[in-house]
Amino acid sequence: MLNNEFDDIRPYDDSEVPAAISRIIASKRVGGLLVPFLPQHEIDEVLSALPDVKTVDQFQFGIIKKIADAVLLKAGSELISENAEHLNTDCGYLFISNHRDIVLDPTFLDYILHLNHIQTVEIAIGNNLLIEPWIEDLVRVNKSFIVKRDVQGRELLLASMKMSSYIRYVVEQKKGNVWIAQREGRAKDGNDATQIALLKMLLMSARDSSPEDAFAVLNIIPVSISYEYDPCDVLKANELYQTATGGEFQKTPEMDLLSMKFGLTGLKGKICYAFGKVPDMTPLKEAEDVHSACEVLAKLIDNQIFSLTHLFSTHYIGWDLYYGVNDFSHKYTETDIAQFESIIDDKIRELLPLYDGNQEFRKFVYLQYANILKNALNL
Repeated sequence: MLNNEFDDIRPYDDSEVPAAISRIIASKRVGGLLVPFLPQHEIDEVLSALPDVKTVDQFQFGIIKKIADAVLLKAGSELISENAEHLNTDCGYLFISNHRDIVLDPTFLDYILHLNHIQTVEIAIGNNLLIEPWIEDLVRVNKSFIVKRDVQGRELLLASMKMSSYIRYVVEQKKGNVWIAQREGRAKDGNDATQIALLKMLLMSARDSSPEDAFAVLNIIPVSISYEYDPCDVLKANELYQTATGGEFQKTPEMDLLSMKFGLTGLKGKICYAFGKVPDMTPLKEAEDVHSACEVLAKLIDNQIFSLTHLFSTHYIGWDLYYGVNDFSHKYTETDIAQFESIIDDKIRELLPLYDGNQEFRKFVYLQYANILKNALNL
């Protein structure tokens, strides 16, 4: 049964799918969206299959899975998972992960859950990304709920309360799964951290429950996402470098599109999703107030994400190159270094040729890999 209170933000149910699919087809934009991933004959197959999609499952497993397969193939990627077999199919979870890509983070999570016979997640997505009506239809058919980011003051408070209530409703009452990133926006320097504000939002719908009880019923599962190669490392380094050298970094819509394109299509190598366990909330009982309780939980989540990080040779190479040492030379070969450097060279020349040969800029690429290793080693 649907809860009408959430009609303006919730995903579509099966009864709403045919009309939404019709609007998506009428936009005539889907074909162009698929061009970077599929050859034309496969795009034609997707477009011809769309009118027959009548349910959310048909859309996810008939259309989205096909696109995910194509993304993995295009990006030269292998998707692996750890500990998914320990998840319980009889309850709902709130998956909180570090943030690599707004589209692929939940898509690959769904891919792994489906392979393990676990229901896919409802996805938090900001309305700032829904620049055209057909995009909203697309994401809501794909089990996304809308996070309103274009409001302030009392409207923001009410929108946050509604999102908090909706997440709690899905996990507690529907026994469904939800995914949300640990922070708004990706960490540019590799230092992933759970935002306290996110956890405070989750408590807004808890009424009179203590923080430990309110969080416990959400069955929070930290998820650590590890990429062998970050497709956007050079673009992130641009922001870090300009800020560090006294410049003012001006983010443009063109840069956002470039990041989205490379995030989807760029080389990733192996990708690992490692699932943690619901944190023991006992330490929250010692917290003095709500803020302190959220700080404790944020650390518990972050510690799991760091400890579950799947470290690749690229992280060890990044450390040694950034610090100018050979601490981890036993973790990689000369061939590994040559490949790593060559991939960075190619991206700089394609995306930011003015930095070709700039070793100071290059260090901000290495830093991202080094910090991921640093956080894992600190545990």
